[in-house]
Amino acid sequence: MNNHKIITILLVSENDTDKETFATILESFDEPCLILNTNLLNIVSAIEEEPPDLIVVEISESRNESIHIIKFIKSYSRTRIPIIVLGKRDTEITKSVLGNGADYYISKPIIRNELYTTIKSSLEQTKNKELFDKQKDIITERYYNRAYELEQELIKRKEVERELKQMLQYIEGSKRAALNLMDDLQEEIVEREQIQKELEHSQLQLRELNRYAQDIREKEKTKISREIHDVVGQALTALKFDLHWIKKNISDPSKELETKFEQMTHLIDDTTTSVQRISTELRPGLLDDLGLYYALEWQAKQFEERTGIKTRLNCEPEDFTLNEKISVQFFRIVQETLTNVARHSKASEAIISVKISNSQVELIVSDNGIGIGEENINDPKSLGLLGIHERVHSIGGTLEFSGQKNNGTIVKVQVKINEKVK
Repeated sequence: MNNHKIITILLVSENDTDKETFATILESFDEPCLILNTNLLNIVSAIEEEPPDLIVVEISESRNESIHIIKFIKSYSRTRIPIIVLGKRDTEITKSVLGNGADYYISKPIIRNELYTTIKSSLEQTKNKELFDKQKDIITERYYNRAYELEQELIKRKEVERELKQMLQYIEGSKRAALNLMDDLQEEIVEREQIQKELEHSQLQLRELNRYAQDIREKEKTKISREIHDVVGQALTALKFDLHWIKKNISDPSKELETKFEQMTHLIDDTTTSVQRISTELRPGLLDDLGLYYALEWQAKQFEERTGIKTRLNCEPEDFTLNEKISVQFFRIVQETLTNVARHSKASEAIISVKISNSQVELIVSDNGIGIGEENINDPKSLGLLGIHERVHSIGGTLEFSGQKNNGTIVKVQVKINEKVK
């Protein structure tokens, strides 16, 4: 049984001989065709009732009348429909018709092979354009999805800037340094990568873009963390010393002034604590200074204190060193997994395990909560899980999620390593 789509061709002609010739030629087409006959007076209703795949117009008027007919047809076509014009052999009419929207011009008398080839070529071009538009829409959708993710990341960074500005309002002496820091932060925000629209390489390009964005974010977080710690932290320390000096050098201060000194000292201490917290959340100094083991130990302790979920760290061996890329990605994977544990698992205990050999490093994060379902693992809206997938892929590793109802969830990451572990 032939399942080809029926091609609809609208023939606009007053000439019965042309209609018969046209019908005879289309009988030899590979695909079934439906010819709809109409005239110039009824062409509008014919196009609006059911837009055809192709319009063939027979004209025998002057050049200006021919142009008017073509423009008339195009003005009532809601979609891009190829137009083939049949008319007398005239160079000026041919140029004018083609220049005003017609796709092909065939001179009379009609040559069977020429008309057949032209119709077939026009339909094939239309089909190819539909395929191209469909793939273009897919690429465009992926691009805007990725652009949205990057935009959300920029929003988060701007929120960090807003918090910093609020704190710096209390520090009059360090206002210049804080404003300069804000300018530097704005200049360092990386422009969003434009996703290439090439069909065959689109998925690979999106993955490479995500890997690049992760690296940039880590570098920015590291730099911002250090600048907050060094610039703002030092300014707060200097401000506290200056305040102490002023208090010491004022003879016989009033009780009201003593109270004000005390309040300012507490405010500086609270602000220093907030600066240290924000700096550590952006990038723990332990990860760069002492390595992954101590950073995970700190993360487990902080998580347990913040959530009340008992958290243990098991490492074999305990004293080890991995390259920076694997260490950073492992730390971020643990952060994201523990966030999911706190939000969704209803667990009372979590375990972080790292096992290392000379050829492989394995990270396992497990809990005793309600367990993750298969529908959650495969849910494309689970951005946290998608982020873990991308981080594992960026270091050439494998990822496995497993969970049983009321029996907890296990996240396992395995990465091949070439260098010997210290």
